Amino acid sequence: MTVYDRDPHPEARNQGGTLDLHADDGQLALREAGLIDAFFRLARPEGQEMRRLDPAGRLLGHHVPAEGELFKPEIDRGRLREAFSGWSPPMLQMITDNDGPYVDRPLFALPVAHAWEHTPSVTLLGDAAHLMPPLGVGANLAMLDACELALALAGSATVGEAVGVYEKTMLPRAADTARLLENGAGALLERHDKGEIAEARWDG
Repeated sequence: MTVYDRDPHPEARNQGGTLDLHADDGQLALREAGLIDAFFRLARPEGQEMRRLDPAGRLLGHHVPAEGELFKPEIDRGRLREAFSGWSPPMLQMITDNDGPYVDRPLFALPVAHAWEHTPSVTLLGDAAHLMPPLGVGANLAMLDACELALALAGSATVGEAVGVYEKTMLPRAADTARLLENGAGALLERHDKGEIAEARWDG
């Protein structure tokens, strides 16, 4: 089996900010790959802290993660793609504390529901299969896709059979999630313009 990735190496582009990996999808893939302990060593459980503020800055809600809470800890994308493993904290600060230049990041999404004609020898996963607005599920779904495809390959007699098993589960799940998030980015901007409740994430 051959896996294709758009990036030729982890330094090919700016990796962006942090993400949270959820216990019910992203972390499942890490467990199957034997990487969950390494993830927890690098992740920041305190990043699960959430505060809800109104446009005037008044605190409307505050969630502080309980001791041992690990449902969706934050991790830097670059560290997840395990690239700076073993670097000293002062060296890492040269990267993490640098604001850097402005990077324009257009938002793209595939239509709902997106599918393709089944081909036994090739399939898609992650954003290639179900590109959605960046509202916190993309990385987790991609990891769950990879996990389920790997398990299907391990448990099927042929690649074609494995691809069929994988797509039978992945496509409906992706369609359901994409339908929930459809126009999600626009809705967030609309709420902000109307002066309604805004959410902010605080790490630490």
